[in-house]
Amino acid sequence: MLLHRLEGNGYNITVGHSRSLTMTAFFKTNAGVIDRILRVVVGVAILSLIFVGPQSLWGLLGLVPLLTGILGICPAYSLLGISTCPSRSTKQPSAPQ
Repeated sequence: MLLHRLEGNGYNITVGHSRSLTMTAFFKTNAGVIDRILRVVVGVAILSLIFVGPQSLWGLLGLVPLLTGILGICPAYSLLGISTCPSRSTKQPSAPQ
């Protein structure tokens, strides 16, 4: 069950009864470099089916992985809480001795 509510500055997306995402968190980059490269390659390969092979408009489905690879944002990853981006660790200053 996916609910949309207007809260404050933007939408709040509630998935089921337990998870809530703001739109800024929903559109945060969550695809890593290798994931993005694979998505672009697969997207171009599927998109090429419009011009070669079966020459079907089903090849337009290749736009989905192509765009998610270019933008680095996968809405399904956001809903599932998955990220293939490397974690950015912030160094904490060491305590003086």
